[in-house]
Amino acid sequence: MDSQIASYSLLYAEDDQWLAEPIIASLQKDGYEVIYAHDGFDALAKYRRLHPDIILLDIRMPGLDGYEVAKEIRKEDPGVPILFLTVLSDPKDAIKGLSVGADDYIRKSVAVEELKARLISKLRNQRPKLKRILDITPRTTLNTISHEITIDGAVHKLTQKEYELIYHFCHHMNVIHERPALEDLLWPGNTNGNNYLNKCISSVRGILRRDDAIQIITYNRAGVMFCIKDSEETEEKQEGCLQE
Repeated sequence: MDSQIASYSLLYAEDDQWLAEPIIASLQKDGYEVIYAHDGFDALAKYRRLHPDIILLDIRMPGLDGYEVAKEIRKEDPGVPILFLTVLSDPKDAIKGLSVGADDYIRKSVAVEELKARLISKLRNQRPKLKRILDITPRTTLNTISHEITIDGAVHKLTQKEYELIYHFCHHMNVIHERPALEDLLWPGNTNGNNYLNKCISSVRGILRRDDAIQIITYNRAGVMFCIKDSEETEEKQEGCLQE
């Protein structure tokens, strides 16, 4: 087992939890961070929130089927490896799966060790394209595999929500985010999202405070902006902003 490959995150969508559990256990034993989704809608939502390194999909699932999930993901990310794991054995199903963007089509009768070998192969081929370390500033980096942030050499392990918020901010710098949108992104359907968001922002601010180039500011008390101090774009948008 390649220890570096085994540190990747894997989204596994399977509506039959009884079938999923032994596969999840085997993958976790090898070191994968497994993100389990119980149907197609759950899979798509978790992909968009957590950005896994590789995706394993069943086809027959409630809501969105695996084909639709793969098509939507492929529109947003042409590079992430997608593999189908299904009972469907008709060659027409395999052709359809590959045509919607999957990188492999595997039947559920496959041995677990062969499944893991196929995953490793896809990850190894994909490795140069994956951005595992995000450079936020010259002093601060975010590890998208271990969910750790490093500031001046000091490593801090993030909670899942802290990581999701920082990851989202890193890909949308100098953008004013409306609070309801952030709440829905991190806590979809939860009526306490506003309270959770306030606590999460406060926690992230405390972590990032050690790098004085990073700012998290509020805009008219309704929006939030993540920015790098002294950038021209930031200075243009800071007018009218109130820092909490």
